[in-house]
Amino acid sequence: QLKPFQIECDSRTKKISEILDILIDNSTYDKRLRPKHGEEPVNVGITIHVSSVSAISEVNMDFTIDFYLRQTWNDPRLAFSHYLYDIVENNIDSLTVN
Repeated sequence: QLKPFQIECDSRTKKISEILDILIDNSTYDKRLRPKHGEEPVNVGITIHVSSVSAISEVNMDFTIDFYLRQTWNDPRLAFSHYLYDIVENNIDSLTVN
């Protein structure tokens, strides 16, 4: 038996999926290809956040590091189309595509 919270989440997930299907035109967008495939290189920004440095060995000249790596770039294939504004305006606050 579904609980009210599950129904609300399932409904919201379905709505977000519908919006993503409208926003991302699969005839022009292929997530396996980099932006501007076959054209100029894509500028990729990189940020590294070091969370810890440990197990430093002077004898072996090595160390262990834990870090977060963030990569950012612009993909014009995901540009927002103005005619979809009414669909998205009140439904989602942000959009993350994996």
